[in-house]
Amino acid sequence: QWRNHRGDCSVKEAESPNPLNTIVIIDDDDDDDDDAGLVDEDCPTMTDAGPSSVSMTFGSLMMQQHQQQHQQIPGSVVEMHKNRINVGGTAHMRSVLKEAYKTLRGSGPHLFDFSKPWTENSNQTVAQNVISHGQISADFESDQENWLSACYLEFRSMQSFCLRNRPVWRKGKRQKAKLGRRQKAFEALLPSLTPDELEQYRVVLTRDVTSSDEEEEDETLRVRDLPWQSDRMREMKQRLDEAFTLRFATIKQRCQLAKCVRHPQVVSSRSVPMGVPQWAIAPAYRPG
Repeated sequence: QWRNHRGDCSVKEAESPNPLNTIVIIDDDDDDDDDAGLVDEDCPTMTDAGPSSVSMTFGSLMMQQHQQQHQQIPGSVVEMHKNRINVGGTAHMRSVLKEAYKTLRGSGPHLFDFSKPWTENSNQTVAQNVISHGQISADFESDQENWLSACYLEFRSMQSFCLRNRPVWRKGKRQKAKLGRRQKAFEALLPSLTPDELEQYRVVLTRDVTSSDEEEEDETLRVRDLPWQSDRMREMKQRLDEAFTLRFATIKQRCQLAKCVRHPQVVSSRSVPMGVPQWAIAPAYRPG
């Protein structure tokens, strides 16, 4: 579980011997961002459950990065800082530190190095400078431990904000939202599907066979098509997308989806994932 300044995000994954045989729902409690128009809060997201030859799941990647950055910080330290939030004046203390940090930073880059943990010497030096500057302008007094706790919480807040605005995070969230929309459309089509079609849709509703969207300067989303997918898979995806637009999309979502464009020359470089059945692969990409 990863706490940030905007909310909590928990990613739950289940293990399966074959990632394409089981559909796993990811519970996503993230607050909406600039792409919120494409995300339905009541719509669960479908993804594969097991390891992939293409990449780790986005949630696992972010959690691994987060753990590496904070591997020197015991869990009790995080809880200790959270407990000190209840000390009188801590909210005001964080506000003072935020202003002190802005003053010291000016119009330049961040003083903290968010790619490194809080315990890194360079970050500790910045923290002490920010605390000293804040204590000068503060109209109250508090012990050094409270100042350090407040600065640590402010560091975590800024670090989370920077991570959430990285292009890779936004790209992953758009891909997860696309899976969520298709899952909702799939539930509407479910009564009319045959058993064979149901098994095929289980393949379609996985992350490894979902194309990504690239954001351009004019806010247009350029879709990277998967060149190895068969016509049958492409038709199934189109059917899900059309069903969502007709039955569930809000006006805002329709405007957002209208910004998605496809170009024949813009394709994904991802190879065919392991476990994809033959019917989902174009003849030219089928092995042997």
